[in-house]
Amino acid sequence: MTVQGVQVAIDPATGQSVAPTAEQRAALSRAMLEQSAAAPAARSARRANAAPRDEAEARQTLHTIRLQNGGHALGMEVPESLMSSLAAERRADGSLSIHHQGESGQAAAEVTQ
Repeated sequence: MTVQGVQVAIDPATGQSVAPTAEQRAALSRAMLEQSAAAPAARSARRANAAPRDEAEARQTLHTIRLQNGGHALGMEVPESLMSSLAAERRADGSLSIHHQGESGQAAAEVTQ
């Protein structure tokens, strides 16, 4: 498994991104090792349950997700044709630009929160 990126943490008091503590980095490393160990089983399960081919098949996967905070959300598998990747970039002035992967972040709206 290859993971690209930067490790950051969110300060719960300020909501600002900060460097993770050594404890947070260790927890992330453990989680990534566990995920990597489980990856072969997950890949097999995905092959057995291929992504829906269209909206009708996607609707059949609609399910309720119980959140850790006690809330609930709806989720469903979607066809790969409906997936896209987003990228977040910090501008020189400190603001964030969020845009679809492969597009320029210059035209994207500024994110303040």
